Amino acid sequence: MERSTKAATVTATTELGEFTAIAAAYTVDRVGDQIIPGAFAKTIAHWQASGKRVPLHWDHQGEAHNVIGSLDPANMKEVDAGLQVSGRVDLENSETAREAWRSMKNGSMSLSFGYLVTQATKRKSDGINELREIDLFEVSIVPAPANPDTRILSMKSAAEQREEAARVEREVEEALIPDVPEAPPAPEEPEIDLAHELQEVKAQLAEMREGFEDLRKKAEVADKEPQARSADPLRKQAEAVALEFASDGQSLRRPPKTVEPTPPEPSLSLRELKQRTRDEMLGVLSGGTIE
Repeated sequence: MERSTKAATVTATTELGEFTAIAAAYTVDRVGDQIIPGAFAKTIAHWQASGKRVPLHWDHQGEAHNVIGSLDPANMKEVDAGLQVSGRVDLENSETAREAWRSMKNGSMSLSFGYLVTQATKRKSDGINELREIDLFEVSIVPAPANPDTRILSMKSAAEQREEAARVEREVEEALIPDVPEAPPAPEEPEIDLAHELQEVKAQLAEMREGFEDLRKKAEVADKEPQARSADPLRKQAEAVALEFASDGQSLRRPPKTVEPTPPEPSLSLRELKQRTRDEMLGVLSGGTIE
């Protein structure tokens, strides 16, 4: 297996010694090597599963006083440009780390990484050595990178870091506040279309007018047909009501019964009456008059 180191650029993010860097690029470097995308997949998974941090060295020197910080494996990932890492320089406990940090800030230092090549092939067309699988074991701060395509990703001041922390704190507090559901909107009053209402009223009046006109025509026809009028019970009832109203109720009163005159009772007895009748008959026969 081949052991080597590669250089990269770095960007300082805060005065706490935190930084982000592209530690490896996928372009051909100065020694004719080219890292193929996916070459770091296994080593990233190994570091993340181990629970350990990747050591940050000074210029690839392995002595304890030259370990000046570490990288977080959770933030190691392959991007389009290459291997992106984030770490922290131990500014509190190491003078070497503070010197390295000052050099990183003024742009005179970069990053490199130590690795073992576990799988590689050489292209016949141009002789470039393609690194297809890499076992990374450390990252170092060095004076010059091996690949000029490595570059700074971002730079944040301490004030920006504090602002970012405050923003995160606000988001956490807001997340703890329960959302109060908004009151449902009041139902909107339907708008009255006066023009439409007027049209409907006109239509109803026209319909009523047509109905009255039909009734009038039917009445005229009925007046010209006595049989139909006499056979129409409703018309008879209407005529009776009209007559009652005109006569103030007198037309519906029953006529008085005719009383036959009672013959006067006779003042003579039957015997006297017979005698008188006989006398009158005799007088008529005799041509005289009986008083």
